[in-house]
Amino acid sequence: MTSVVSDSIYHPRLLQEFGIVPSELLASIAKVVDFIPREQPEMKYRGHSLKRDKFFLIRSEINAEGEPLTFYKYSYPGFQYASLLHYRAFSTIPGFDALVTRLEQRLGCTFNHAIGTRYSKPDDEIGYHADKMLDITPGTPIVSISFLDVREFHLRPLKSTNPATVIQVLLDGDVFELGSITNETMEHSVPPVAREQVLKKIAASEKARGVKGENPSVPELCGMPTKRGPPCRNKQGSCPYHK
Repeated sequence: MTSVVSDSIYHPRLLQEFGIVPSELLASIAKVVDFIPREQPEMKYRGHSLKRDKFFLIRSEINAEGEPLTFYKYSYPGFQYASLLHYRAFSTIPGFDALVTRLEQRLGCTFNHAIGTRYSKPDDEIGYHADKMLDITPGTPIVSISFLDVREFHLRPLKSTNPATVIQVLLDGDVFELGSITNETMEHSVPPVAREQVLKKIAASEKARGVKGENPSVPELCGMPTKRGPPCRNKQGSCPYHK
């Protein structure tokens, strides 16, 4: 793990370290939970469709039909009570409860709510924001798990209009721990592909060198943060600075 900024920590390939194959866990989730189409009324924000799809999981006992008996509500901007109809319990997904337990042991906190977010199109994104803490236990980190594709996670000082000051490239199986202090002092985003910075430079460099494929070297990057902000671009496994 590596400290990124303040109390936020990057855990590269943590799922693989736990012995979990990310694609297999995602397939298990997909058998139980459907991403809620962004066009549905309960998913819209101020009448507009989001540029992402969601699902919701909670820690709860279940009834005979497998439905949750206890609901934990996170009041994010645009929350609508109708979305509670889509909530499913951790225990209904093989392996998910075990993953949450491992994360709790590693990070020293407990979790009862998970939001799955899918960025399936190049212009899918979530703009700069700080997560609302009204329904979150003070001092609790907000943890994200990355599956499949590679995307950038941007951070900048709260209420700033400047570009990102910290960029973390997130790979399949990575875990990013957003600390509560960071969330109070900075805002974060997942930009559309066109506004990515580090990955765009890598793609341009490889195109100039005649490397075929879409970002072929990205999964081989070290990815560790540097003092200047952008992740280290040395080859993963042979980086002399982050062994």
